[in-house]
Amino acid sequence: MSERAVEQRIALERRLLVLPELRRAMQAGRVTYEKARLIAWQATDRNVSEWIERTDSRSGYPGAPRTCLRTSTGRRASWWGRT
Repeated sequence: MSERAVEQRIALERRLLVLPELRRAMQAGRVTYEKARLIAWQATDRNVSEWIERTDSRSGYPGAPRTCLRTSTGRRASWWGRT
């Protein structure tokens, strides 16, 4: 595993301490690791459930429209799933 990958996992773990609902969604298989990383950048304890609902792994299906997110730093993140 690369140094950057380890740093990303540590950063996510720190955010999961603040966002336990996101951790539960990951454990239940509702949110993948990559989606959790994206959510953790933007979510707060007040809106994390909205982010989880929007990116729920079970809502994606082949041919689904692509959902894009522009982060606060202007970077784009995207995944396939319900819009």
